Amino acid sequence: MASIYDISSDLLELFQAIEEQEGEITEEQEKVLEIKEEELSDKLQKYAQAVRQFELDINSCKEEEKRIKARRDVYTKRIERLKKVMLDAVQMFGKETKSGSKYIELPTMRLGTRNSTSVTLDEYREQEIIDRTIQYVDELLDEGIFDIDNFDMEGFLQALNANYKAEFEANPFNADKEFIPITANDLISIKCKLVFDSKLIDLLRRGQLLIAHNAIYVDSSCECNTSKTEMKEILNDKEVTFAELNNNVSLTMK
Repeated sequence: MASIYDISSDLLELFQAIEEQEGEITEEQEKVLEIKEEELSDKLQKYAQAVRQFELDINSCKEEEKRIKARRDVYTKRIERLKKVMLDAVQMFGKETKSGSKYIELPTMRLGTRNSTSVTLDEYREQEIIDRTIQYVDELLDEGIFDIDNFDMEGFLQALNANYKAEFEANPFNADKEFIPITANDLISIKCKLVFDSKLIDLLRRGQLLIAHNAIYVDSSCECNTSKTEMKEILNDKEVTFAELNNNVSLTMK
């Protein structure tokens, strides 16, 4: 864009030279940029004008990026619409392969369908299961009745879901929603990540923090850390309440 602020040609040439060197600046160039007392006012004025102009250039680039993105989105939508129509046609009129996919031969390419699976994770539900489970275990620990050595999954889930359901039904925002109990597969499948913040000195003062169960339990937060790749394998054998396996069909052009 045209320069509103008067940037000296020597300063522009200096920056162009630095950029041609991929940002590497020589000692000689550093000395040219330095401000000495006898040139204080003159260089500060030049540099300040340059900063203002470069700020305007940045804003101009941002506007151009928005324009280009908007144009790119137009082309993307065109492609998506055309591919959908083409996919429908191949599915309806294409020849079937041994694997069950379909194809149509064209003079210059082959259109086909590709079957794939993907996982949809309900991260809110997943975190809700984690929070509810930890909350209930915390209550049992406080009462001194949580026996990990004789853990009864069925009994634990019955009590956990009884508490969960009572709170769920007491919430007026859930009036039109269906209660979904937590299952054993949920507990087996969800992977958690324990995160806690502490100053280094506190770790030293409480040397058992990293190995003492209660210390970690109280000072940490538990975040869901289940990957879609892992869930895809799990969902081939089990059903869970926080994820589902989707069968997808896409268009190939070869």
